[in-house]
Amino acid sequence: MRTATEGLRLLVTAADLWWRRLPELIGVFALGFGLHLLGLTASVRLGSAHPVLGTLVFVLAVLAKVGALVIMLWLCRPATDHESALDVAALAIGPFLAVYAVWGLVEDEVYALFSANIAVSGLGGTAEWSINLQWLRFYLLLAAVVWVLRQVVGRLSRARPRRPLLLLGVVLEGTWTFASALALLAGLGRLADWLGSRAAWRGVLDAWYAWLSVLPDLRLPFDLTLPEALAELTRWFGGTVLPGVWSAVLLPLVWLALTAVVYGYRDLDAHTVAAGAAWDSTRGRVGDRAGGDRRATGRAGPGRWRALIGSAGTLLTADLRTKYLPVLHALGLLWRTGPRFLAAYLVLATMVQTTRTWAELGVARLLGPRDPYEALAWSWAEDLLIGAAFTTVAVALYAAAAHRALEPTLSGVGTPARDAPAHPTAAAGR
Repeated sequence: MRTATEGLRLLVTAADLWWRRLPELIGVFALGFGLHLLGLTASVRLGSAHPVLGTLVFVLAVLAKVGALVIMLWLCRPATDHESALDVAALAIGPFLAVYAVWGLVEDEVYALFSANIAVSGLGGTAEWSINLQWLRFYLLLAAVVWVLRQVVGRLSRARPRRPLLLLGVVLEGTWTFASALALLAGLGRLADWLGSRAAWRGVLDAWYAWLSVLPDLRLPFDLTLPEALAELTRWFGGTVLPGVWSAVLLPLVWLALTAVVYGYRDLDAHTVAAGAAWDSTRGRVGDRAGGDRRATGRAGPGRWRALIGSAGTLLTADLRTKYLPVLHALGLLWRTGPRFLAAYLVLATMVQTTRTWAELGVARLLGPRDPYEALAWSWAEDLLIGAAFTTVAVALYAAAAHRALEPTLSGVGTPARDAPAHPTAAAGR
């Protein structure tokens, strides 16, 4: 009963927030959707003749879509929030894209571009497509180059914080994250093929089936023997239970944790992270330790090498510490809200996703059989209508749940980000 009451409260809060913010949410969603569609079209038109530019345009299209989601969540933030949308986007774009990569949403974007290429070039024109998952080296090289450019822009931004530099940093971080995901996606297929051809993997499979073969043929319900039941149970667990938990439980919880980070549940102010002050302070501590070693020993030997190694480690792990670990901390906070709140939230999140699936099937049935190329050509209109309805509802649910989960923190102790003073360069960067 208390779980149902918790769910009803959350539903009412989400509905009220959705209604109050609906015009802004639809406006931002439509802008992101339009830029995303424009980017896909431009990437297709560039084709394989311009792979670098075509890939960059595709990445920018995905960034527009993800950035719109971040801004939609930011629009539903508590009224006391003082961080700008660009600051929050600079902090959150990397983790959001990482979720896209881990949960297969990058694959969905790639398949959307495949569909756009098919609509223009046809099924036989793969040589002319603007994306190819066989370009593993190209994606690795692109990720490496963009990472270096990120460091250069980050250094310039720390020296002279300006909005254009911050925006460029957001684009570069998104490009680096997405290029890395494309490289990972391209490499995983090759890795799976390689593992499948190894004798060790075949030995594991042979041992599994050999073990099943020695089990007694006991008759169980549903007209299955014991070996058949164990084989079916294993396939069901790996093919249904794990994917279901991964997509229907963990993914909504991670979206909620990301929303909490957008709303300030982290150790650093978003502008502090965006301006690179966190890196500067850590680098200063490493430099102080090296200076102490030089003063103590009279030479720069081990202290200098430790400082260089420490600086390299700080540089390589800066994003992990300032952008990704806060998501895990927020996930831990949400876990402490209790099983009733989490159960109510997950039920509502599942309802939203299930209703969206029914709506997509309903629209497809309403339109009836169509020519495949015509269906591809007009699929954007269906995506726009369904997305405008259900993405805004999902955002309102995430926001309402984050408000509810963070309420004791925001009204009581206060989050570290809100307690910390604004970064001294904030005024200069606005």
